[in-house]
Amino acid sequence: WSRAFNLMVVLSRANLKVDTVFCSAAITACETAGEWEKSLGVLEALAHMSLQRDTIAWSASTSACKKGMQWGRVLWLLEAMSWSEVQKDDKSFQAAVVACEGNAAWQSAVSLLLAMHVAHVPADA
Repeated sequence: WSRAFNLMVVLSRANLKVDTVFCSAAITACETAGEWEKSLGVLEALAHMSLQRDTIAWSASTSACKKGMQWGRVLWLLEAMSWSEVQKDDKSFQAAVVACEGNAAWQSAVSLLLAMHVAHVPADA
């Protein structure tokens, strides 16, 4: 993550726009490449640069962790989204439900589906 953070610092010093959209795209690239650790590093770098960590950034990180079978991190990220007052979307809930499935924690998965309903997040068909 330090390389990603350093790259963002270099870009900002070169007067290239480093914003939430740029960082969210970087997190999504990490997700696609299966680099869950780097996705978390970029998510953390957003906070260090005082940029907003939006739903897209959080959800891409949860998905990257899901793909990396980092079930505990997926559940932690979903909880951290609540602390950060970021609206959860279907992608973040899906990653958490799959995390519960991977841990054979069906009760937690049911609770997450209920929370998804209460938050008015449509389930992915």
